[in-house]
Amino acid sequence: MRIIEVEDVEIEFEKQHPEVSCKWCTYVRVRSKKDHNKLLFMIKTDSRPYTRFTMNSGNTVSLMDSLNQLSELDVSIQDKKSNPMPKRFHE
Repeated sequence: MRIIEVEDVEIEFEKQHPEVSCKWCTYVRVRSKKDHNKLLFMIKTDSRPYTRFTMNSGNTVSLMDSLNQLSELDVSIQDKKSNPMPKRFHE
């Protein structure tokens, strides 16, 4: 498994037009410390993508139960970031 370090990550789930060869595309984009944007990979599938958000507390990994927990997690992560992303990668 390859591990890379980046400043920011964007994951986009895109529902495709019925005439396209797949039903869903998932894009993973990253931004490096040198402010270079890169599309890391794209996944094409006919199955709807599933998402799961977990929290590693050091000795256990737990699943986020609700959107409220996810919002609280997002705020705590955003507070630690020195330079939040002003816009999405592809804009």
